[in-house]
Amino acid sequence: MLLLAATLAGCGSDGVDTPTDTPTPTASAAASPTQATTPPSSTSPTASPIPGAIVLSRGADSPFPDDMAFIIETGCWGCDGGPDSLVRLYRNPSGAMRIETLLDPKGLGYPPQHSTAPDGTVYEYGPPINGVAMNPDGSTIAVSLCIHGGCDAGGLGTWEADSVSAILLSTNGGVAWREVGQGGPALRVVGLLADRDILTMNYLEPLAGVEFRTYPGNRVLTPPAGASDYPPIVTVAGEPLWRTVGGGLLLGDGTVLISDRGDFHVGWRIIGDLTPDKGSFLLSVDLAGQAPYNYGLEVYDMTGSTPALRQLYESVQFVIPGWWSPKDDSAVITVDVPPPPEYMGVPVPALLDLSSGEYRLITDPFVSDERPYQPYGRSRVDAVQIGPFARVVTPGSCLNIRLSPSVTGEVGDCAADGVLLTEVGEILDADGVSWVRVRTPAGLDGWASAKYLERRPRP
Repeated sequence: MLLLAATLAGCGSDGVDTPTDTPTPTASAAASPTQATTPPSSTSPTASPIPGAIVLSRGADSPFPDDMAFIIETGCWGCDGGPDSLVRLYRNPSGAMRIETLLDPKGLGYPPQHSTAPDGTVYEYGPPINGVAMNPDGSTIAVSLCIHGGCDAGGLGTWEADSVSAILLSTNGGVAWREVGQGGPALRVVGLLADRDILTMNYLEPLAGVEFRTYPGNRVLTPPAGASDYPPIVTVAGEPLWRTVGGGLLLGDGTVLISDRGDFHVGWRIIGDLTPDKGSFLLSVDLAGQAPYNYGLEVYDMTGSTPALRQLYESVQFVIPGWWSPKDDSAVITVDVPPPPEYMGVPVPALLDLSSGEYRLITDPFVSDERPYQPYGRSRVDAVQIGPFARVVTPGSCLNIRLSPSVTGEVGDCAADGVLLTEVGEILDADGVSWVRVRTPAGLDGWASAKYLERRPRP
């Protein structure tokens, strides 16, 4: 089994301890492209053919928000296959955009793939990503890479009998990765379960159906009666919701969560809480049969254990949520901007105000003057981390996260170089060290030395 990198623990830096750990790869940075020209002003709301629905409308463009970090998929949009890489974007302490590559399959040590063009030219490329899953804050990320043969995500006709995929896992926001398994012939990641097992799907042999299995737990999940062969949508709590052909959602025991809806087809992602009588969630849907309103978002409130639709939002453009705040009634979405002359008809991240249905495109750094859509093409927001941030800066080591602000305090974790910690806000001086209260991607609250943190000064 290939060990790519490990989250280091127990013997790192905090301003007193001596760093002695094995180096962890540091994410690379890139310059931000030029700001695009000023976009058109807000569009007027459009009437919907579905009573009570709000049609999403475009407002003025927005700068990249402070105290947010996006993890996005990069690569070609509208072509076969999955993303090329995973990238993290946020503002550094000076306010400039920082763009860091979290996962680049070309640099992981797997054999390169090759393809031959019609003219005989042979192209070499890194292992394709054929599956991605992460929780909404990107603290835990799983990917599948096709490391041998053809194993695209398109179905029975796109894999080969000897194809092999590798399953990789990161538990510190994408900074360090380790391989947790290999399989084939059409193995790919589809979700993260509550026990941190990775849910995969696999076409075992032609026309033999689909198997859903966990890594590294090696459990086979059997879909309930009435479920389709589509991959399930996994909730924030790590529960798979099985999709039906008619657009419904089933719990694992076959209980109907959302009934079949005929020409409504449930789409791609669910964000929120399904706790009875207390929860609410945001669901992206494909509104087939409602042309020209083809896509949408739905907000549900849990009434008992039954979801009640609060509001439907419609869009003529592909739209998928990356983050949602019920408290602020706001979301980060990826929206497919209309075709030329604007941005070549590709997805752009946006801030959405659910109270009005207005979204604001974040053009910089996703759109530039030099080329209509650069540098990422695909730019689907998969996760959003909320700051303020304290980035670990310990080259060749990791940073001790202590449970108390003292050089003798118990070490609860050790954060690798490049990890984004969340600054809780408290600062104390003790033992000759300035301690900052932080939270790790795994959710541990502790104390870290300010000497090894890149952070924005706070009043």
